[in-house]
Amino acid sequence: MQEFKEELRTLLLPILETAEAVLIDIHFSRGRHKSFLKLLVDKPEGGIRVEELASLNDKIGKALDAENLISSSYVLEVSSPGLDRPLVAREDFLRCRNRRIRVMLKEAMQGHFEFQGVLSQVKDQLLAIQTAAGPVEIPLGIIAKGYQII
Repeated sequence: MQEFKEELRTLLLPILETAEAVLIDIHFSRGRHKSFLKLLVDKPEGGIRVEELASLNDKIGKALDAENLISSSYVLEVSSPGLDRPLVAREDFLRCRNRRIRVMLKEAMQGHFEFQGVLSQVKDQLLAIQTAAGPVEIPLGIIAKGYQII
């Protein structure tokens, strides 16, 4: 699956760069009769418009068909992450500095699998979060999921 996602990223990046959009996340699942590919894309600043999503859906669909990356019948959905945008990459966390976030961890840290608070710093591979209990530094490598709290 990881190899497929890397091939997909290689195909998508030039299309997204042309549209000045960024790939946030990829969800792929094989169904009984169809596969489902959901791509979350956004603009680095200001959000992405519905017309842009429709255009990207068309361009990406044509590119996928031309490269035959998904050999079975599939449904493609290109959408915006909206307000519940997941924080996946270091760059996502950088955009959320001085905002409230929530992170779920792959392994316990200080006896907890979840932390929330204000993201004060992103330094190297660590997040510095000011929680109600005090400051915490969390390695990016142990974060399973992250979200901005609206």
